Amino acid sequence: MAAAAAGAAAAVAAAAAPVAQPFALTPAEVDNNPIPYGTTEGKKLYKAATTPLETKFDGESDKFQLFLEDVTQHAEEHNWGPILRIPNNAGAQRSLLHHIGKLTEANIRDHESTFINAQNSRDAQRTTQMYYFIYHSLESDIRKRVTNERSRYIITINDREYYSGPLLLKAIAALVQVDTASVVADVHAQLHSLDSYMRTKVDDCNIEKFNTHFRDLRTVLSNRSETLNDTQLNLHLFKGYSACSDTDFLTFVMNLKNQVLYQGMTLSPDEIMTLSLRYYTDKVRREEWNKGSPDHEQIIALTAELQSIKGRDNKGKKGKKKGKDGKHKKGDKKGNNKKMPKWRTTPPKDGESTTKVVNDKTVHWCANHKQWVAHTTASCKGINTDKKRNENDSKDKKDSSKKTPDAKFQFRKALTAIIEASDSDDDDE
Repeated sequence: MAAAAAGAAAAVAAAAAPVAQPFALTPAEVDNNPIPYGTTEGKKLYKAATTPLETKFDGESDKFQLFLEDVTQHAEEHNWGPILRIPNNAGAQRSLLHHIGKLTEANIRDHESTFINAQNSRDAQRTTQMYYFIYHSLESDIRKRVTNERSRYIITINDREYYSGPLLLKAIAALVQVDTASVVADVHAQLHSLDSYMRTKVDDCNIEKFNTHFRDLRTVLSNRSETLNDTQLNLHLFKGYSACSDTDFLTFVMNLKNQVLYQGMTLSPDEIMTLSLRYYTDKVRREEWNKGSPDHEQIIALTAELQSIKGRDNKGKKGKKKGKDGKHKKGDKKGNNKKMPKWRTTPPKDGESTTKVVNDKTVHWCANHKQWVAHTTASCKGINTDKKRNENDSKDKKDSSKKTPDAKFQFRKALTAIIEASDSDDDDE
């Protein structure tokens, strides 16, 4: 009697105990059994799996990698892995999301045909979920284009059409990134011109943006079974970084390049990008990125002063009207008709003084300029004379052979321009 009672109590306790659940990272991974769509939980799983992306894909090729990454994240959350591991021509399984260029449409179609019409198949549910998720994550233009190619993602069995999510993804890839040799050639050309990309496409030499572009190019090659070794990729990276305008970063990159290429340090492209991004982020945080050297700051200040002088010079010229013929009136700077006063170029006669007062301004005859100006011949710097122009031309040619502009040369040019503008102001009054 006691034993029977004890057995009954144990049975009640066992029934009351919670049922152990298998560990899973997401609800969809709990098991591989078909989802009962007739239940509330089943309907919730289907809705979550087919809810489209908030930012829909517009079909632009440079955004395809981001779209593919979004699909990858969604696929992992909803346990679509079994239908995305597809045998290639050699029978080796490859992930469609990471090797979309290495798997053919025939590879995908053969794999899908093994389960797409199977009854009680979780894989059949997965490929349908993936299809509706991707289709509704497209903007109207690319959706229209891919719909015109619907035969590429439809599998017909016993007169019934089945929609394939993996085939739809492959069809989109073919539309936006045509799998031809021209794409590969274009990517190689972009890798070789990363220095131009840094100068013209990257605002303020944003290293994070540059690194993202580099990774996108590398991924396009990888998806098409094109690979470059680390040394080749590192050379492309360093070439791009060398076009950065931050002088401290250039020193950092050159040191890194010497260690990697010539001193035996082993760093992958990703490690180099990580170090470069860390350096960039730290300088941005300290507000020191692209601040420039003291000479560079002087050039900026002098340039600002030059603009100020020109602004004062042009202040009195506003509002001048054009003549009936549409040309600027005589004396208008824009019409290039301003004449120099005759007295400015009339030299003093023998025995006359080389200094005089005109309009309450003391002027001197300069033998170099052959004009009455604000400076004497003895203090003349030769600015804007034939001799000085020849000297400057020789200097310019010498400086132009350098890879980067000489700061002192830029400083001298800016200062010369200011002096010329200042003299012009004094002489015209």
